[in-house]
Amino acid sequence: MRGKIFIIAGMLGLAGCATAHKNSDMEMQSLRTHVSELESQLQQKDNQVIALQEALDTESKERTSLATQLSTLTEKYKSVSHTGSVKQIQIALQNAGYDMGKIDGVMGGKTRSAVRDFQKANSLKVTGKVDKETWLLLRQYLHKKVK
Repeated sequence: MRGKIFIIAGMLGLAGCATAHKNSDMEMQSLRTHVSELESQLQQKDNQVIALQEALDTESKERTSLATQLSTLTEKYKSVSHTGSVKQIQIALQNAGYDMGKIDGVMGGKTRSAVRDFQKANSLKVTGKVDKETWLLLRQYLHKKVK
């Protein structure tokens, strides 16, 4: 009888080991599945980071380009930055009775010559460039004709 008990106990023990082994295999498979899902999520996040870095690079290049354009425009119009536009200067010169040619928005030779004449007539430093002091006197002719 004792022998039978040992045999039954042994069988139960083996059955328990098989069940434990089966549970262990299921846990391992579940962990592998979970790791695989996490790796997939990590790959998606890596792709998102790469896309964001590319977007930032593009934005940075665009900002650099805009800054360059702004600098170019600022330098181009530096001589009249604190004054009116070239067209406004030409209109004011014409209204003040100075011949500067056609009103075309271009600071050409005739416009500069008219500016020099205006500066000389108003006891200003004669440069042919419309500085702040010249514009303060000239802008009063922007909307009224004198001559």
